[in-house]
Amino acid sequence: SGSESKSKGGCLIRYVWAVAQQPPTRLPSPLRSFKKFPQAVCAAIVGVLFLAFGGYLISQSNAAFEVVVSYGKDDKEKVFKVDQDLEGDVLVHYDLSGVNMNNKGYVSSKDKRSVYTFFSAVDCINADTREWVETRRGDDTTFMARIESVPGDHLAPCGLVSMAMFTDEFAFERSTGSGWEAVAADESDVALPADAKSYSKIKEESGRLVIDDQVSWIEPGKFFEHWKVWMRTPTSAHIRNLWAIIPGGMKAGEYRVRFLENSAIWDQWGVAEKRLVFSTGSATGNKGAAGTLGVICVALGAVEVAVAVAFLISTMLPSKKPSEAAAAAGNPDPLQATAV
Repeated sequence: SGSESKSKGGCLIRYVWAVAQQPPTRLPSPLRSFKKFPQAVCAAIVGVLFLAFGGYLISQSNAAFEVVVSYGKDDKEKVFKVDQDLEGDVLVHYDLSGVNMNNKGYVSSKDKRSVYTFFSAVDCINADTREWVETRRGDDTTFMARIESVPGDHLAPCGLVSMAMFTDEFAFERSTGSGWEAVAADESDVALPADAKSYSKIKEESGRLVIDDQVSWIEPGKFFEHWKVWMRTPTSAHIRNLWAIIPGGMKAGEYRVRFLENSAIWDQWGVAEKRLVFSTGSATGNKGAAGTLGVICVALGAVEVAVAVAFLISTMLPSKKPSEAAAAAGNPDPLQATAV
């Protein structure tokens, strides 16, 4: 019999037998948590937590202060005002909307000689020669000058992501009443620390970057930092990347940004307006991200509270015993039927 084979078997067989038989639990207390009132309490606690966290995020979003400067391809400089002091280091981001750079064909178009990839495959199909650069970005003379400054006919790095790199350059100044005073912006450490390992294949030799024994058109220093930032492709059709850090904050007043390089290629690619965003750092992210996540948390909290109220109301309604419910459905009690 089954019990005899169980007794003859080892510990594993006895354990499997016990699980298969599903004997009644000796601790019925945990099962009480599935009743309506405990479920109402659980939903209420989760709802309150969501509402509290959502409220915190929304308050942080409202407290965050950002200065946005929009510019187009023909702008040489822009004057803007900072209405309040920005304390601490000020983050300068460039912001591009409506870019179709989150599809697989673009994201996977990277030079495998320059980056370590784990589970994703990358290649430079239709983006591996200078002719392709000429076809896709030939009107950007400054960018083409970088490509052609490297001797030979190779392209390192290749790929659509590198070809589409954001290369605008800026200089910031503050009005002092008697003229304009330069504002220092640090571009030397804008990439993530982990990128140093990800791009360790790229070496520097004699003041130039080298990829697989080929001289790269990427310049060492701050331009290399910007390239590493750009290589982290977005998950949406919106790009917001760190460009520089202004140490020590920005006092309230009038400022000017001069566009040392302002590529018109973005207008051809459908981005008529580019933006610079000045903001202070926050543990909850930028103003828009914190506000969006806060609204989502509040919505989820409201749903949980509604579920808790529904459970509480259901506990106040009269409930039928199993035998009464079966009789109401036209099914006789099996015990009574057996006795008859």
